[in-house]
Parts: sequence; structure tokens; C-alpha cells
Amino acid sequence: MGLIGIDLHTDSFYVVRTRLTEEGRIRTEKKYELHGESWRLFTNSLNGEDYVLIEATTNSFWFRDRVLPFVRKCFILNMNKVEFSGNKTDKIDARRLLDLLSYYVHVKGVSELPSVYVPRPAVRQLRSLLSTYRLNRRIITQLKNRIHSLFKQSGVVTTRKKLFTKTGWAKAIESAPHELGIHVSLLCRQLAAAKKTGEDLADLIVDLGMETFQKEIELLLSIPGFSVLTAVVLLADIDNVGRFDSAKKFCKYLRTAPRVKGSNNSIRIGPVGRQSRSMTCTFLTQSVVHLKHAGPHFTSFYERVRTGKSAGKSRIALIRKTLVSAYFMLKRGKQFSWVNQELYERKKALVHQQMKRISKRSFGTVVNSNEIRQMTA
Repeated sequence: MGLIGIDLHTDSFYVVRTRLTEEGRIRTEKKYELHGESWRLFTNSLNGEDYVLIEATTNSFWFRDRVLPFVRKCFILNMNKVEFSGNKTDKIDARRLLDLLSYYVHVKGVSELPSVYVPRPAVRQLRSLLSTYRLNRRIITQLKNRIHSLFKQSGVVTTRKKLFTKTGWAKAIESAPHELGIHVSLLCRQLAAAKKTGEDLADLIVDLGMETFQKEIELLLSIPGFSVLTAVVLLADIDNVGRFDSAKKFCKYLRTAPRVKGSNNSIRIGPVGRQSRSMTCTFLTQSVVHLKHAGPHFTSFYERVRTGKSAGKSRIALIRKTLVSAYFMLKRGKQFSWVNQELYERKKALVHQQMKRISKRSFGTVVNSNEIRQMTA
């Protein structure tokens, strides 16, 4: 059995390993490339009983998938739960990883190693699409803000909300000076393209989400305020509800559990933890208006917690309450307790129509390298 610590980079990785032989424990260090003959030399040096530890970085999942067939276990270290101090070089980082791996393998047990959960490939693809979708939403907001700013600079009095309506847009164009037209037209062209991209991304997410989590999505749709997209976001964040032992751990993972510090008779409730998945909470924040009317228990709960608390804390408390319900629904395979059956059936019918529309549409062709070069030149 060998233990391997790897400091991973974009095109290469530094390896420090220890292996027990007849002469004793041997420690070696070497740098490899991620492709070509160097990679083959690395994989040939591996043993089916080896343990590997790498840091969590952009290409960690990809590297793990490549190296896993050649080793016993490959762990991705959760850097939010470990703190290294002192100098930082490739050699030092790889040695630290090796020392940490050695401690958990020989002393504490590998099950206690603070590693990152590795989701299924389909869930990784969903997470990637959702990150791009959120980025696209930011771009749309920035473009709208820029267009509104240009009208304000030209003395056109209008709010951002009114501007992007048919009547508001017509009045703004009439009041704007002529030289503003070309500038706004270019931004509007970008805005239209961004909106079209957002629609395509949403359809891709829904299509892959229904293929991966159809049963779970249909359960979550019984909660007022949950759309297909919101349900997919939640399920992509958790992948499998069975890996959470309790609703508390479920909510903590989804960034809705506050930090608690207590000593003797003093208890201090702090802000929510930042070292977890955030997208579910972001999406549910937009559904608070519906969630607080999800059932009599939710309405009374929201009215109680909002007294003497800020709007942000009240929202987070309501979102956590909703996630606790979602946790037990997914665990038990049951619908929401206060489901509005008429609304639920209507939502399922809309999802069915959406899936039929998606199945008939085309997302275009994959661009080749020449087209990408022209777009990025």
C-alpha cells in the first residue's frame, strides 16, 4: 500500500509518495504532466492499493475520475475544514497533503478525512449549467442597469422597472436624444442574445433535471413556490438526500443553519455558515412570498419569527423551515402536508407541456474550433 499527496495544477501536478517495501518505508517526489507520456509513467507507477489525496480545485473531479481506476481511493480535501500555515510551494503543499493522509489512514481512519463529496456525472453537469445560468442572469441585470444609466445621463426621467415595459420603453426612446440610439441599440442586441441564452440554458437544465430526478421533482412541486427549476437546483445541490443523517445537517449543507456559540448560560446565534452550497437558498429567496402562504403552519411561523427580527433573518428562517419539510418529503417519498391539489396538478400539467416543447426543439449545433477562434479573437 502506498500513500500519495498531490498538488494539482492546470497542466501538471507534483507528487509526494511513501511506499512500504522490504527495505523499509521509501519516500519519493516527482513532477508529472497531465497528458502524454508523463501521465502514462505516473499511472504505471500506481498500485491498486494506493490512497491518493488532492486539494479541491477546478479540475479536481476530472483528475479523480482519471486516476481512480488505478488506485484504491482518491480523496479530494475540503480546504474549508483544514488550515495550513507557513510557506507555500508545490513541494510543501504535496508534503502536507501526504502527512495529513498518513494521519487519517494510520491513526484516525479514512472515514474521518474532511473530504469533498463527489456527485454523479449528471449532477456535476447540472451544477455546471446552473452556474452558467446564474452568470447569465447577472449579465442580463448588468445590461439593464447600463441601459437605464444611459437614459438617466441623457435626462430621461424613468425608473428601471417602468423602462423595460412596452409603454415605458416607447416614452424613453421618444425623449432620448438621437445620438443615444446607436449605443442603446447595441446594448439591446446583447440583452436579447443574453435572454435567448438564458431560455436555452433553462430548458437544458429542466431536461437533464427531469431525466435525473423526475420522481423527486414531482414531489417537490407539491410545495407552493417551487418551480421545476427550483426543484432541480435543490436536487443538484444535494444529489442524494440519503447521505444526510438529519435535517440539521441537510440545512447546514444548504447554507441556512446559523453558527451557534454557547458558554454556561450564554448562547449567541451568529450568521449562517458560508462554507456550503448557496444556490438553493438564492433561488428560494425569490419564492418567500409564496412560501409564507404554503400552509397555516408556515404562515403562523413566519408571523412569529418576523417580530423583532430583520427581514433577512425572517427569510432565512422561513427558507430553513421549507427545507426541513423538503428533507422529510424526499426521505419518506411523500407530498407536502398542505398541498393545494388543484395547483399541484396544474403545475404538473405545465411541466408536461414544457417537456414536450423541449423534446421538439433544437439547441443548435456545437461550434467547431475555427468558429470559437473567430468569436474570441
